[in-house]
Amino acid sequence: RSVAACATQSVRVSSGNAMIAISGTLKRAAVAAFALAFAASALAAVGVNKSFSPNSVVAGSNRKGERSIMLDQIRGTGIMRSSWRKVIKIAPVVVFLTAIGASTASANSIQALMTINGATVVDETRTGSSISARYSSTVNNVTGSMDLRAFRGGDVGAKATVAGSTTSTAKAIAKSSSSYDLKRPATGAQIAGGQVIVSLVLSGEVSGNATLELKVDAVLFTNEGEARAETSRTLVGQPGREQVAFDLALPLPANLGTTGRIYVDPALSLSAVATITPANGQVQTSTADALDSGKVVGFRVRNAAGVQVPGFTLSGDGKNVPELAPPPVGRATAVEYYNAAFAHYFITANADEIGKLDAGIIAGWQRTGLAFDVYTTAAPGAVAVCRFFSASFAPKSSHFYAPRGFGCEAVLGSTVWQFEGDVFFTALPDASGACPAGNVPVYRLYNNGQGGAPNHRFTISEAVQLDMIAEGYIPEGAGTGVGMCSPN
Repeated sequence: RSVAACATQSVRVSSGNAMIAISGTLKRAAVAAFALAFAASALAAVGVNKSFSPNSVVAGSNRKGERSIMLDQIRGTGIMRSSWRKVIKIAPVVVFLTAIGASTASANSIQALMTINGATVVDETRTGSSISARYSSTVNNVTGSMDLRAFRGGDVGAKATVAGSTTSTAKAIAKSSSSYDLKRPATGAQIAGGQVIVSLVLSGEVSGNATLELKVDAVLFTNEGEARAETSRTLVGQPGREQVAFDLALPLPANLGTTGRIYVDPALSLSAVATITPANGQVQTSTADALDSGKVVGFRVRNAAGVQVPGFTLSGDGKNVPELAPPPVGRATAVEYYNAAFAHYFITANADEIGKLDAGIIAGWQRTGLAFDVYTTAAPGAVAVCRFFSASFAPKSSHFYAPRGFGCEAVLGSTVWQFEGDVFFTALPDASGACPAGNVPVYRLYNNGQGGAPNHRFTISEAVQLDMIAEGYIPEGAGTGVGMCSPN
């Protein structure tokens, strides 16, 4: 009865088996109570006199999706706990307890904050499935307003404005948590070791001393386990409306089966912060406006080689997320930079990073004049190249690149290196270091920890390779030290 209020029950009983499926929103206490009662009833039905300890039943994860109740032990039976699914055999009855969750309305929230000279004048919080609200206040010649929206399906919006002659801040925070069911193509697909790519967009206008920040924290659930990833993007004051599109990559287990459910649960948090610090009685105004912008806009699924596998659907919380078409095969140039203070080399094919490095916004780096081509999208015979970052060698930091299937996987589990994503695509050399036709070798050289921090140099120049070896660098990769291949 305790479960009836929050779950739809269906029971199928066959010879020697009892199976119960529960769909809907499941509460831990209700599930545990139901499991205890049902298992006890099954035991009583076959005349088995076993007592249950309240500590012997543990409700499974309350994540959405397919979850199972776990039993630590049934006194006298010697059955131990396992994760995800447990079949409890008590002759001649087999009790299989599985909770099959459907996508449910998410608990979203909004928060409006306003301070004047450090004193809080507005502090309002609301929660619900879909929320839209506006708050405003005028105190001591300061006017502030906060508009917020948090909708099901991963859509958030926030706007904060403050104007006046006293130091003040207006902050609007909108949060939306969603649960999506990723369904495979009818023909099946080999995606073990691949990725689910969730695409997002942040669009807004910022003026004065204000910022917009969209944070994304997502979890992927499968029968084989779970994976988590997070990222964020920030917009600061620049003329006109700005928009940034970005991706969040969630790794799929290497042992992922060809059947079984896959769930993607992204949580979005959009912060709009506007601050004024006027002097001498002057009036200032700041605005951060992204009222209709933070949202999930699409997805892709890639296999272990980084190639998109089409035919998937992603839906939940009243929203169907569109599957994005494979991008056309393109090329970019990976430009090399050198930091004299670190004695480190760095490459990037990212146009935004190149612009900031060249402009000195990311200080300390100068072009070496060397570069090589890479693919910007998956191409036949090419794999994704992983990029890692580490600040564990303070005061220095370092980046590292490794193709999938040729070094990336060995670093993914590292506690020292942070995975930043798949940044471009290249072909792989064979065991002798030879590259496929139409490609040239990219030599990988390791500084052997010189200067107290690891660093790698990537170059297509044989002369540079020999010079670096003479300086104590170690060649790494296939053959004579080929780490990847560049399209010629």
